[in-house]
Amino acid sequence: MKAAVVREPFGVDHLKIEEVEAPVAREGEVLVRVTRAGLNPVDVNVIRKKILYNLKPVPHIPGSEAVGTVEEDSGSFKKGQRVIIYPRIFDGTCEMCLSGREYMCQNGGIFGVASNGGYCEMVSVPYRNVMPYSGEISEDTASGLSVGALTAYHALKRVRAEAHNSILVYGASGNTGIFAIQLAGIMGMEVSAVSGKPWISDYINGTLFDEYSKVSGTYDIVMNSLGAEHFKGSMEHVAPGGSLVTFGVLTGSATELDIGSVYTRERSVIGATGGTRKELQEILGIMKNHEIRMPVEKTLPLEMIHYAFELFQKRNSGRILIKPSQ
Repeated sequence: MKAAVVREPFGVDHLKIEEVEAPVAREGEVLVRVTRAGLNPVDVNVIRKKILYNLKPVPHIPGSEAVGTVEEDSGSFKKGQRVIIYPRIFDGTCEMCLSGREYMCQNGGIFGVASNGGYCEMVSVPYRNVMPYSGEISEDTASGLSVGALTAYHALKRVRAEAHNSILVYGASGNTGIFAIQLAGIMGMEVSAVSGKPWISDYINGTLFDEYSKVSGTYDIVMNSLGAEHFKGSMEHVAPGGSLVTFGVLTGSATELDIGSVYTRERSVIGATGGTRKELQEILGIMKNHEIRMPVEKTLPLEMIHYAFELFQKRNSGRILIKPSQ
């Protein structure tokens, strides 16, 4: 089968389309034909070998976010069934798993990082990593749920977001931001967002700031998925008693923090990563009654992975998706 493989010393110049051995489903696994795979910051960092997690195997097939169709009957899964791949590798036995936090498994990691990922025609994954989804959800939107939507939803739950809270979302046009502003609105929150992309106004019921320097006011919750570049500025907009939730280092991971402004105003800084399978099911439940959309700028065949990588750096109108197979 065809796969996008990155080899030492890594970097996009060492990412090639190769013929590799097709996987075979072992007992307890499902063989999935990958029909859509998202391009996320984590995938970019894998290709560049700037990932914060244990990367294996090498050579490596990236792709943390994937959906597809079941290739052959297996257990309760039937051939042709549309499924989402839950993007965390976990053993189910460690302290984190036993406490319901399988996304933080001490012996696991991210699908496409701690294992080969979805930039290939087929993958074989455990039953517990496969989740059917409704035919009413488009394949494109489904491809963004396991990383983009799940990360945003888990972050909202981490800060105990609820109706009538005010929230400011940095990077609203990004892979997680586009879901965060919609989910926050569905939850009844007062939503504000920062993005220089005017099309975001079609996805937000609230206030849109087109420049970071124009942001005003304070908020119960500030969500910053961008990293160091805007960390200090975003912290200034956290209301007394409010929280900043962060889960990305796209612009760097090292920053300064005024400790005095944290404790004198009783602000909280909360980290979030990934999400549980239950939370992914909750998102699918929300989508039965509420529309959640994901703008797609371009869907490209696997052979155009380099062009997809280029577009990701300057995308203007939505997500970049890979189509490994039909």
